[in-house]
Amino acid sequence: MLYQAENPHGGDRYGRAVELDFSVNTNPLGTPPAVRRAAAAAAGQMDRYPDPYCRELTEAMARSEDVPREHILFGNGAAELIFTYCAALRPRRALELAPTFSEYAAALTAWGCQVDRLPLRREEGFVPGPDLLDRLRRERYDVLFLCNPNNPTGRLMDPALLREVLSLCRERETRLFVDECFLDLSGGAEAGSLKPFLAQYPGLFILKAFTKNYAMAGLRLGCGLTADGNLLSAMGRLSQPWNVSLPAQAAGLAALEEREFLVRARQLIVQERSYLRRGLERLGLEVDEKHFYTSALSTAAFLKQQCPGGSAYVIGEPGLVGALYEAGFTMNEVNPDYVVMGETHAYSFEKIERAVQLVRAGAKLIGTNPDLTGPVEGGIVPACKALMSPIELATGRQAYYLGKPNPLMMRHGLSLLGVSPEECAIIGDRMDTDIVAGVECGIDTVLVLSGVTTEHEMRKFPYRPRYVLSGVGDIAPKSAPAKKK
Repeated sequence: MLYQAENPHGGDRYGRAVELDFSVNTNPLGTPPAVRRAAAAAAGQMDRYPDPYCRELTEAMARSEDVPREHILFGNGAAELIFTYCAALRPRRALELAPTFSEYAAALTAWGCQVDRLPLRREEGFVPGPDLLDRLRRERYDVLFLCNPNNPTGRLMDPALLREVLSLCRERETRLFVDECFLDLSGGAEAGSLKPFLAQYPGLFILKAFTKNYAMAGLRLGCGLTADGNLLSAMGRLSQPWNVSLPAQAAGLAALEEREFLVRARQLIVQERSYLRRGLERLGLEVDEKHFYTSALSTAAFLKQQCPGGSAYVIGEPGLVGALYEAGFTMNEVNPDYVVMGETHAYSFEKIERAVQLVRAGAKLIGTNPDLTGPVEGGIVPACKALMSPIELATGRQAYYLGKPNPLMMRHGLSLLGVSPEECAIIGDRMDTDIVAGVECGIDTVLVLSGVTTEHEMRKFPYRPRYVLSGVGDIAPKSAPAKKK
């Protein structure tokens, strides 16, 4: 445990109230139910010591990753393996990227190692380039630490460059530590993994973890892959026996059977990331995905507070399903606590019919946002409230909507930003949701005329935005005064 030291990571829900934690990057679908069941069943055998060699789990991992079992070492999470790796090698000088995962430097400096950093530049997309090769040729290092995709930038390395780095490290007798903990979720595993090179490059060490792929942060299960048997023996001697608990081993075995789960998670991540990025690019903005706070996240936060561990029947896109999974909800088509409607292309009479039956049976009705329409490249399309209308009419129930202008979402946003209403502004293209949300919360409002509301329609509302702009591109820089209209 940490003792009289500041925790440098997220995920600390125990020393403070945390409603939504964006610092912990685990599978957005949550922990697979089969993994939860396996861990719970193993907990019933807690009177036994766990297998100190993780025999069954090692055999399963060897089959799953297509590597010899002699190349595998399990640990109490990826962090333990990082520290035992550094303790076993005691390197004197190491190179890492900046920014990157902080535990590399923490483990290296714990053994007196000098850590040099290669800064990543925005103009190069925050990915390393030929300058990494130049540094390796110019300087002598005992070990190079890489994270692929890098944490926190989320960028994958070019596979050709990565192989060139590997070859150069062998030539220079520099060990290469590659953290692939996020690779399976990124969709770059086939082209980006260095697993095929393990046998011919004994100086290569690959780190993997169940934490990210299967949302198992609380169980602590990591895995190291290398052909250097002497290194694995040294790391094993530096680890305590029984360091991988019985529930963690059982959960790991169950997780390795959940290949379809990873496929669904990758589809969700790709779809939501590209959807949000395209929308912002059309507005002329360049914003990283980590800055998004959607109505789906707001809905999940509200339901988690109202009904912890509840269930829902969802008509919506994978982003909404993932947010609810992350909030501890399960999907239920029989007797859910809630019927939740979001914006979706997968809209059908069968889903409406099922939703009506469930609401009449007692499920409560929730909408992610009250928009009737939304803008797309081809014009205007029906949005959440329009899609919800048949269910409301057929059941006589009115849905509760969590997105703008609901003040709950605005308060969450202000809290995440750490600002007061007077210190921020809300920019939107709708008078009936965006602008009214700002008016009612005391936030300055900016209406852009590049979306739903036109200047003519704006005059029909009894309230006014503080500023009106043709589009987001007209937002004045900080050094220039904004012009009122």
